[in-house]
Amino acid sequence: MGFKKIRFVLLLGIPAWVFGSSHSVPVLSYGNRLDFTVFNSGSVEMGKICVTVYSKPDWISFSSSREEIDILPAKEKRVVSFFFDVITSEAGLNGEIELQIMDLHGQMIGRKCLELVTQLTEDQSNLALNYPNPGNPSMTIPFVLTKEAEVSLVIYNMLGQEVRILFQGKKMPGHWEVYWDGKDKWGIPVPSGTYLVRLKVVDAFRTQMFTRKVIIQK
Repeated sequence: MGFKKIRFVLLLGIPAWVFGSSHSVPVLSYGNRLDFTVFNSGSVEMGKICVTVYSKPDWISFSSSREEIDILPAKEKRVVSFFFDVITSEAGLNGEIELQIMDLHGQMIGRKCLELVTQLTEDQSNLALNYPNPGNPSMTIPFVLTKEAEVSLVIYNMLGQEVRILFQGKKMPGHWEVYWDGKDKWGIPVPSGTYLVRLKVVDAFRTQMFTRKVIIQK
């Protein structure tokens, strides 16, 4: 994804806050780009300018937190780009990135605050394909929730008998994964074969059921 360019007007020698509107970023997204435009509104050319990521949420990871502009002539602008990953699976998280602009003497001449909120790209909850497939004997079972919900994830055999409850409880919107070690509710390894994974999602508006076949192969 790419962010729209954010314009910051440099007031020579006067540190200033500039606030932007909130931007949505997809959960578990990689290679996002933040373009930041620095404009010299003064009448004097500026030497080296450094733009740094001063603070950020824990769920954002930047490939580089510092970019430099060698020369910024009067009445001109330059664009610096920051690349980052969103490493959380939870939607609806809010965070703030603060960028600081320093002159060649290390004096701060401006700041920019950017509000971020994580969002899902999916519009429907779903039970995704397990991996590895087949399990030997363990596997990870991913699913997506688009609303806060009470969730149960249960393994059944092909006779419809309950083998193991993997999870029961409340989950927030987001991408989630549950690990199954290939054992039943008594801690005994299950035999090779086909099993059913059933995801039940109960939110404020409806109840949904999702079922997928999985294979244990030893």
